[in-house]
Amino acid sequence: MDEALKIKFDPRASKNLANIKQYISKYDERAAQKTVEAIINVTKLLSKQPFLGPSLEGRTGRKSAHRYFVVTPNYIIIYTPSNYAIHINRIVHARQNWTKWKLTNSSRSLGG
Repeated sequence: MDEALKIKFDPRASKNLANIKQYISKYDERAAQKTVEAIINVTKLLSKQPFLGPSLEGRTGRKSAHRYFVVTPNYIIIYTPSNYAIHINRIVHARQNWTKWKLTNSSRSLGG
C-alpha cells in the first residue's frame, strides 16, 4: 500500500489514550510521553499496513472484522481497517479482559 489510510479514533479510544498518559504521568512524565508516542506511531504504521495485526476472530472465536496490535508489553490497540481508514476502537492494557467486549465503529477523524 503506497498511500496511508486516514486514522480515525473512536471517542473511547481517545479517552483510553488520555487516561493512559494521565496514569503513567503520575509516576514518570517522560515514560508517559514515550508510551503515547509509541501508540501514535503504531497507528501510523497500521494506516500503511492495515492487516499487520492479527484478526480478533482468532483470539475470540467470534466472527469479527476487528484486529489488534500489541504496542508494548502493556498496551494493545484494537482497530478495524476499512477501504478508506483505520478505525482505532480501543487502546487497552494487556491485563484487561478485552476479548469479551462488544466493539463498535463509532469513530471520528483524528489527525487525518
